[in-house]
Amino acid sequence: ALRPDGVVHPPAEGGASWVVQYGSDRYCRVGADLAALLTSLDGDTTTAQVATKLGAPWSAQTIDAALERLACLDLLDDGTSQHVRPPRRFNFRPPFVLQVNLFDPSRVLGMAPRAVHAIAGRPGQFVTALLGLGGLLALAGQAASLRAAMLAPLPIAAFYAILAGLVATTFLHELGHGCVLVHHGGRPRRLGMMLFYLMPAFYCDVSDGWRLGRREQRVGVALAGIVTQCAVAGASAIVAAVMPDGDLRVCLLVFAVTCYLYGLVNLVPLVKLDGYIALMSYLDIPHLRTKAIADAQRAIRGLVAGTRERRELSERWWAVPYGLGCLLLPPVLVVGALSLWETTFFSMGRAGAALCLLLLLGIGFYTLKGATHFVNRIRR
Repeated sequence: ALRPDGVVHPPAEGGASWVVQYGSDRYCRVGADLAALLTSLDGDTTTAQVATKLGAPWSAQTIDAALERLACLDLLDDGTSQHVRPPRRFNFRPPFVLQVNLFDPSRVLGMAPRAVHAIAGRPGQFVTALLGLGGLLALAGQAASLRAAMLAPLPIAAFYAILAGLVATTFLHELGHGCVLVHHGGRPRRLGMMLFYLMPAFYCDVSDGWRLGRREQRVGVALAGIVTQCAVAGASAIVAAVMPDGDLRVCLLVFAVTCYLYGLVNLVPLVKLDGYIALMSYLDIPHLRTKAIADAQRAIRGLVAGTRERRELSERWWAVPYGLGCLLLPPVLVVGALSLWETTFFSMGRAGAALCLLLLLGIGFYTLKGATHFVNRIRR
């Protein structure tokens, strides 16, 4: 039978795929025939009886083959799970992502459905676009003041005020993802904090977006956070334009520029940020980054050892250079994060030094593991 926490979702609209959800954030697309098979499995009926019930194209032999494949995908109940397990509070995703779940955002957003649809619908889109573009024009009109604000040292109170504003805006950024997903009929299941390549951040689980039938909807969910952030930045820049000179205006200008830059960084598609999710959704290629990295590794093995391996994204000419970028950027991010944390670590004395050493050992372990896997593939 299907595992206890598995759910077969019918297409959200015409032309969409059937989707099997298992666990809190794992999804698998299937065809209508396989969906029918999964819903027919009850743990008691024999494969011959299921084949008779479903008819063509199923037979006892094809059902057995399908069940073997489904077992490999961990979609079937192996008898060890007696109930649906609640989502874990802490999740570690190797090599350097640690997540802490805070709450289910769908419950919060479900309290005001009209407000959600107004914000994520046409009126909200118009207002956010107006704020985002208007803020850029406002910054251009304050070029001299902006240059002075960015070059002058910030008072300590202003620094902490901007930092608090960025934290609050990042939270709204993630809530924006959930808001658009709810507007399209999906459900964001978790919102929390994480260490992303050793840098603190918020996150919102919008994996349910794979149930959406149209790619523009999935892209909209992926970019909703950046749009929200740019709207907040734009509002700050517009308010600064009508403020008298002073520390408050400087704070608003620096905050606006930082928010816009944060949005640009989120568009980088080489790590699992919003830009990557949007690209993957637009191309409609699940696990795009994993497949591109595998193709890049195959290309490197071909250059080093003359191996010939079939590539998963052979029809995409850019897959190998994209995969190389995905391979190279994470180590750069980790080294940059370590350099930022260095002062904090060593100010903690021996405990901080031990933590820094532990992180370096972790980096060394994953580097050695990757190198060993690479060499073993060449040998095989």
